[in-house]
Amino acid sequence: MPAIYQSRWVTGQEMTAVGCNAGEVVQNLFEFPMPAAGLQIGDIIELGILPAHNRFVDALFVSDKLDGGGTPALAFKIGVMSGVVGVVDATRTVGQELWLPFNPGDYSTILRPSNKEFVVLPAVSYDRSIGLQVTAAAQAAAPAGAMLRVQTRIAAASNFGGGAGTF
Repeated sequence: MPAIYQSRWVTGQEMTAVGCNAGEVVQNLFEFPMPAAGLQIGDIIELGILPAHNRFVDALFVSDKLDGGGTPALAFKIGVMSGVVGVVDATRTVGQELWLPFNPGDYSTILRPSNKEFVVLPAVSYDRSIGLQVTAAAQAAAPAGAMLRVQTRIAAASNFGGGAGTF
C-alpha cells in the first residue's frame, strides 16, 4: 500500500506564511527530505499548505539529485490534494495543477510549473494541501540528505475577515 508522508508544515511544526490584505504576495519554501528507503509508485508527500482565501501566483520545483540510478526513472506530479490538510487517509488524491507528471532527471533541478491550470485555480474558504505523488519509482534511493523543495508565491484573494473580493 502506498505511503503518505507529511512535511513539517503539514504537521504544524513550521508555519505557512499568509498575506493579510487582498493582492498581498507572500512566499513559502516547503522542504522534505527524501526517505532513506526511497519512494514507491503511489506514495504521496503532503508537502505544504495553500491557505484559505489564497491562490497561486508562481511556484518553483527545486531539488537535489533524487534518483540514484544510472538512468533515472523517478517521476511524479504535484498539485492540490483532496481531503483535509494533515489527515492521513489512503483515499486522498493529488491533482496536477502545478506540475503534470515529470521526471526530474539525475541532476539537481529548478523547474517552473508545467500546467497552466495553477494560475486559474480559484481561492476557496478552506486550507488545501499541496501534494506530490510518485508516478514512477526511482531505480535507486536518492543520495543521503537529498531534499525535495517546492517554493510557492501566493496572494490573498480578499482581506482577512473581509468579503469575497478578488484582485
